[in-house]
Amino acid sequence: MVTIQGTIIGEKDQGTAASMMSKPVSRTSFIMSKIVAHTFGFLITAVLVLAILVAVILARQFPGIVDYGDYAIAVSVMALSTLFCVALTTSLGTLVNGRAPWRASVSPLSSAASSSMSCCRSGWSCGPPWTLGNVATSFAVTTPLDWSRTTPVVATAVATVALCALAVWRFGRDEF
Repeated sequence: MVTIQGTIIGEKDQGTAASMMSKPVSRTSFIMSKIVAHTFGFLITAVLVLAILVAVILARQFPGIVDYGDYAIAVSVMALSTLFCVALTTSLGTLVNGRAPWRASVSPLSSAASSSMSCCRSGWSCGPPWTLGNVATSFAVTTPLDWSRTTPVVATAVATVALCALAVWRFGRDEF
């Protein structure tokens, strides 16, 4: 994910973004193309390939037991988690003007994420997107639908749209 944020900062630092903005390309399309391309790449490599491998293993080990409709919903929830991470790192890339602030924030952010995950495991209240793994698992094992599973999905989707809007807004204010 660091590479996504690095592409925005790298293009600003090297002048590639300024060169692109001199062409008839809107700033919105520039940022959204980054989000779409990186999301597609991460979905293929981090979600779909693994989902297919797990589905093949489950089909061989437990034939007829897996409901692939519920499994597809679980994979979709994990795809939303991937999209959130791409939107988050892209928006961070538009907010900072160099690599130093990002490098300084990686360690505290990863520490905060790991401590929030340990809070989730210990039974404390935990919010989206950190709960999406548990939500995806509950969909995959066909637990009856309840609102506690849909709330993190909706909240993460709203946060993802907000982060994309933030990235577009902030990049539109950059001077090159």
